[in-house]
Amino acid sequence: MSGSQLKELDVLLNITGASIGRCTFVPKDFGEANVNQHVCIIRPNEKVDSVYLSQWLASDFGQNEIMKNQAGGNREGLNFQQIKSMEVILPFVSEQKKISAILTSVDDVIEKTQAQINKLKDLKTGMMQELLTRGVGVDGKPHTEFKDSPVGRIPKGWDVVQISELCTDVVDCVNKTAPVVDYKTPYKMLRTTNIKNGRVDTDNVRCVTKETYHTWTRRMKPESG
Repeated sequence: MSGSQLKELDVLLNITGASIGRCTFVPKDFGEANVNQHVCIIRPNEKVDSVYLSQWLASDFGQNEIMKNQAGGNREGLNFQQIKSMEVILPFVSEQKKISAILTSVDDVIEKTQAQINKLKDLKTGMMQELLTRGVGVDGKPHTEFKDSPVGRIPKGWDVVQISELCTDVVDCVNKTAPVVDYKTPYKMLRTTNIKNGRVDTDNVRCVTKETYHTWTRRMKPESG
């Protein structure tokens, strides 16, 4: 497997599957390792800084090159000739290193922030387990009496009921998927990608025409709450 052995500062690029285009570089003191057939090793020469090249490949410029070159245009993969033919914006090496240092420092902040977010997510998971099964009590006093239920132990005064008892409707859209338009309208269509982290994400929401909206929502129109 000598042909797939890694060296320090090799640039790694995923070339197949849903993760095509993800990239990084091998840090110093990483140790001995190989890659499999889904990862391409790009070994830079003296003309380019490894960190700069990996940052460029991860940028919109690099990702556009990757999407433009991928075989078949449907995420089938990249071959080595396509990778070799990609064009890279290339400053002087000294400037590359400065750019790399700035972007790496931002990555470090992102990594530390993400670590804090992960800790908060773990905290929330534990709190949800506690609050949704033991509650907060009444008048500042925690519940002391509990009972068995179909979902486990819960406070004695709580109930377990079906969702059908708590709502007036449970519906989906009347058809499969509404036809969207490439311009903004007051009529939004929420997809699975717009529902995440317990919120409605409207950053990348698609829109439909007024006529489509009224056709696709004839069962029920979404309302606040």
